[in-house]
Amino acid sequence: GSGRRAAPPEAALGPRLLPSAPRALAAAGRGGAFFLILLGLTVLAGWVLDVTTLKGVSPSWATMKPNTALSFLLLGVALLLRTPRGEGGRRTGADVAAALLLAAAAATLAEYASGRELGIDELLFADPATTGAPAGRMALATCLHFLLLGFAVVLLDVRGRRLGRPSEWLAILVALSSMVALLGYAYGVRALYAIPVYGSVAFHTTLAFLVASACVLMARAERGVLRIALQDGPAGTAIRRLVPLAFVLPPVLGWLRIQGER
Repeated sequence: GSGRRAAPPEAALGPRLLPSAPRALAAAGRGGAFFLILLGLTVLAGWVLDVTTLKGVSPSWATMKPNTALSFLLLGVALLLRTPRGEGGRRTGADVAAALLLAAAAATLAEYASGRELGIDELLFADPATTGAPAGRMALATCLHFLLLGFAVVLLDVRGRRLGRPSEWLAILVALSSMVALLGYAYGVRALYAIPVYGSVAFHTTLAFLVASACVLMARAERGVLRIALQDGPAGTAIRRLVPLAFVLPPVLGWLRIQGER
């Protein structure tokens, strides 16, 4: 008769999450954003100092182009300002960084589509070595990944009724594509990370895309696909133990088999 509503039962609120897990993943996401910023600065320093190891890890592998390094710097800044949820100036700064990233990726994609040079590929540094694509231009796959991740940052807090969070689908797509390229390097199959005319994806570029995809997923872990892994129960425990093995064990066994055959 007091007019108060009874509190819903605990089961109606959904499975309880591990108390510190969302904060820990958000901190890991910020660490990943710092890694992207540091990687971009390191590769740009490699171009300034002409250090091959910083540009391409190995002399026989593709180099990370200056525009790619600058794009990772912008992506890291955008993710850092959006993790946790940025308000006011932080949100504006993240949107500006994401807009610049999308503009660079769209301009490069326009170059591939039109066959014309816009003068942006060697704007920062001259590129004496090419791997199929025009000098200084990021690979087509790299360009597409930046487009997807740029939109993922912009749509980070958007949720649809049917498809859920579009930012997570974009990040997962980039992660799966990057895993294929990473397996190409591990197995020595160049066709998995290089396309004639459209360039090669550098090794550390592939790793950086995996980190960026993870950052997007961890930014809103308590409300996204990672939520089930954060549950304090049998389902969450099983996923935390089995999913890492599902991603790591098959590639390792495949690599061991190839080495044995060789």
